[in-house]
Amino acid sequence: ATDRLELLFHDFFPLSPSYTLLSADGQFHGVPSLDDQDPAHQFITSEGGVVSLEHWRAAWHALAQRAEHLTVFSQDSAAHLRAAWPDLAAQIRCLPHQLHSKVPQVAAPPLSARKTVGVLGNIGLAKGITLVAALGELLAQKADGAQLVVIGQTDPAYDLPPQVHVHGPYAIED
Repeated sequence: ATDRLELLFHDFFPLSPSYTLLSADGQFHGVPSLDDQDPAHQFITSEGGVVSLEHWRAAWHALAQRAEHLTVFSQDSAAHLRAAWPDLAAQIRCLPHQLHSKVPQVAAPPLSARKTVGVLGNIGLAKGITLVAALGELLAQKADGAQLVVIGQTDPAYDLPPQVHVHGPYAIED
């Protein structure tokens, strides 16, 4: 039997020590170039040495070029991978996630119901907690009484305005 290698990209750790590709300012500025000096895209070793993004990505590239497949789960992720490693484009395959359970359809509320913006998931910096907070503040200023709810959890390091209602963990069957 022949051994095979497949790399699954659930995040972008092989492209940068900042696995979400966020820079030190907490923003996404695209796939960082190899000469990017942003500290978020450098790795500090246990001895205090610095591994540049160029060396980081080269080490992962050495492994990735041996893989039969570089599997991503969205076209956006495939584009990020192609931007970092254009020479490996032929190895990239996209297999979008599939639902494991049927999600029941929910009836739409009447037009007269209070408008609600829902955010699904566990929301931290990389998933937009600052945007959720800003949207909550904006909705509080509107006269129509629209509300914002998070179905999931939020990073407790961020204070959300009282207009944002966090429902906590959920399961698909809920």
